[in-house]
Amino acid sequence: MTHDRPYVTFDSRMYRRPKRRRLVIVNKFRFIFATVMALLVLSILFSYISGNFMSVASTNQQYIEVTVSSGDTLWEIASEYNYFQDDIRQVIYDIKRINHLPSSSIYPGQVLRIPISKESL
Repeated sequence: MTHDRPYVTFDSRMYRRPKRRRLVIVNKFRFIFATVMALLVLSILFSYISGNFMSVASTNQQYIEVTVSSGDTLWEIASEYNYFQDDIRQVIYDIKRINHLPSSSIYPGQVLRIPISKESL
């Protein structure tokens, strides 16, 4: 018993995947510049969305100016203007940071800015 089957051949060219075209960097400077710009735009966009683009807390800080009298110490001034009952050491640190003082030494006639709000501390 013979079967009459049609003669079929397998053509591998019909079933090949098309080759992907390889990307070629023509201008290296342009590629690097475009990559850096894209990363910059993405980082600005991300920081803007996350709310870290501009800090507005420092504009809400309120101060009073105190003139140092003879015999005053930074500890006494911090104790007097410690409205929030914070640790005196933290208040002294904040006063030194705001007034750019390298040490706790103060002098008569010196004007110190004392924070009276806790917005940016």
